[in-house]
Amino acid sequence: MHGLSISLQQPGNSKKEKFEQLSVLEGLTEMSKEDYNNSKLMLDGNTIKVYDEEGQQLKGMKLMNLMMSGEYIHKAYVDEHYEVKVVVMV
Repeated sequence: MHGLSISLQQPGNSKKEKFEQLSVLEGLTEMSKEDYNNSKLMLDGNTIKVYDEEGQQLKGMKLMNLMMSGEYIHKAYVDEHYEVKVVVMV
């Protein structure tokens, strides 16, 4: 199975940037925005892995600071059982 090649855009950034294929997304599918908004995910960086758009894993205070900034949106990726495995902050 091939990994996903994704193109992400940060809020307030008018030009789209293509990012390299993230191996952590291999075999996963992006969760719909509606389903994500209705989910009650607790992002701690351990239970569900959280990455930035460059593929760097986020944990602890760095993750909390980015979440509190309000400058990023979350894109959740699910496996074939529709379980969230990875969240990417863009």
